[in-house]
Amino acid sequence: MVALSRIALTYAAFAVAFVALVVKNDPVRLSLSKPTWRPPARAAWTTAWLTWLPVLSVSGLIEIIAPAAWVFAFGVAQTKLRPIAVIGASFTVIDLAYRLGLLESVVAALAMLLGAAITHAMRRKSALVLRLLTHWASFVGTFAFGLPLLLDDQAMQLGFVRADHQVLISIAFALIGVTLALAATTSFARKGEGTPEPSDPPRHLVTHGLFAVIRHPIQLAEISFVIAGVAWWPSLLTLVYAVAFTVALVGPMRRREERALAETFGDAYEVWRRSVPAYLPTWSSRR
Repeated sequence: MVALSRIALTYAAFAVAFVALVVKNDPVRLSLSKPTWRPPARAAWTTAWLTWLPVLSVSGLIEIIAPAAWVFAFGVAQTKLRPIAVIGASFTVIDLAYRLGLLESVVAALAMLLGAAITHAMRRKSALVLRLLTHWASFVGTFAFGLPLLLDDQAMQLGFVRADHQVLISIAFALIGVTLALAATTSFARKGEGTPEPSDPPRHLVTHGLFAVIRHPIQLAEISFVIAGVAWWPSLLTLVYAVAFTVALVGPMRRREERALAETFGDAYEVWRRSVPAYLPTWSSRR
């Protein structure tokens, strides 16, 4: 049975966040598409996977909601409301210590502190290395590790047992993902001063390095990481997940990203788009 303390703390966090946005006296900020939400939402995601993966996975996903919600509330809160967010976050840590143990509460507290630091860094455009590391760690931890691991619970019922060749496939795709991620991220860091995270993009259009050969190396890296995770935890459900993830990424997600780039960078993006292929390099793009 879900403890009432978890429910109360989670709802209290969302209530503080909602009040904080309303008292800004700018109703347009309530739109999820506005930048006001993006750094705190990204920080909440960071808090969630950090809280769940190392320790709290044994207790279920419900345990990550309250810590993530309070990081989000802190990120959107005004100065007068931030003490309330700090108090709520402290009660969450105490609640976890009482119900699960000291180690779990310490992990949650550290994850929440990192989440608050990510919000600050994204808004100030500082600590680029930290922003890049948390992006890739949270992506791999969530989509290539956490979700395949959860879906793998059904592996015995739905078939597929990991064989030696699947381990090799997993390692190979993980290496491909690391290579693409490092090359593309280096290009981002050198000129763009941003991250692959849509809520924390580069300030400039990045067209050098690997981006001079293909336009979407980041997406290829993400697909490679997901395939690596699915090959390590093979089941019918994880296979369906990998296919759905890939289709969503190269379809609607790609179109949305390209529309945003066209609106932001205009003619410079159109010239780059026409001369550089999306995924498969051509002879002309390699010259």
